Amino acid sequence: MKIRFIPGIDTQLQQILKKDLAAYESSFDLTDEERRSLYEWASEGNAVCDNPWYMASENGAPMDFVTAMRTVSEI
Repeated sequence: MKIRFIPGIDTQLQQILKKDLAAYESSFDLTDEERRSLYEWASEGNAVCDNPWYMASENGAPMDFVTAMRTVSEI
């Protein structure tokens, strides 16, 4: 799947996000819906290690996108 960033996202940030996205995808077994949502989140300039629900793990660090998405769907 190819990511299309929204206009205005810095080229250097795009490269960082693409690299992080590739590493993240290889470490998770994603459903098609999770992958689409993840790409949409990243295309807006957001990091995969953060989430739009402001959810944090037990240590207080932001929960990664897919873990937070799965947690929200369980609630």
